[in-house]
Amino acid sequence: MTDKDSFRAKKLEILRSFCLFDDAFFSKCLDGGNECVELILSIILGRNDLKVVNTRTQEFIANVTEHSVALDIFAEDGCGRIYDIEIQQSEAGADRKRARFYSSMIDSDQLSKGRKYSEVPETYVIFITESDVMKKGDSVYFIERCIMNTGELFGDESHIVYVNGAYRDDSSIGRLMHDFSCRNADEMHYKVLRDRVKFFKESKEGRDTMSKAMEDFGRLYEKRGEINGETRKARDVALRLLSGVKYKYTAEEIADISGLDLEEVRKLQEGKASDSAN
Repeated sequence: MTDKDSFRAKKLEILRSFCLFDDAFFSKCLDGGNECVELILSIILGRNDLKVVNTRTQEFIANVTEHSVALDIFAEDGCGRIYDIEIQQSEAGADRKRARFYSSMIDSDQLSKGRKYSEVPETYVIFITESDVMKKGDSVYFIERCIMNTGELFGDESHIVYVNGAYRDDSSIGRLMHDFSCRNADEMHYKVLRDRVKFFKESKEGRDTMSKAMEDFGRLYEKRGEINGETRKARDVALRLLSGVKYKYTAEEIADISGLDLEEVRKLQEGKASDSAN
């Protein structure tokens, strides 16, 4: 096997290890995937009247201050409601004030100059986390503002939702979270998600597209730098490679796959070595 063939095999191996809890893979799988997003939202929100008409990934919302955001999934339904779906493997990435900030940024972005406040669309900021961030054992947590004196909902149409990715049972949400954790598409319950994942993992066109996307994500986040202090997607890919899936990767290979500078990869290697020593 030539070095080029070996390198290609390693890239395929890391691709096969991905599941929908890997945000770079999740974003690419659902890019333009209205049907997939519609399924996910319908199950999470418990609605059967939802029709997604627009899906974009890595939607960048700039701010005049230092704090801008990149939404994993930005979606809009036929009634004009806006949805932001964020995938988080670590609990630190699902901070409650981060959800609040993302909600405010979406509102600001949607309220163009000259529009009335009453025209701000209904919004949902949804964090799907690999573990149960709220520690209550429930599948989905709905967060709403309310009038404390009476307990009535405030009704500002701003919703925050946390989904427990560790939840498992035979309900629709339990089966959906199972599918999010699957690395083998054939083990997934929902056909629309299974077909999408299988395309990007098993077809040549899909694998080539995902391979390029991995590199593009790295370059994109290197250019933007840190966004609100969140971990770069490129670093996530690099750290996963450093942890090893089946093969051991050289710093040069990781830099090529993730899009990070070689020097940055070596710094991450040193950090991993330091963590192991401790």
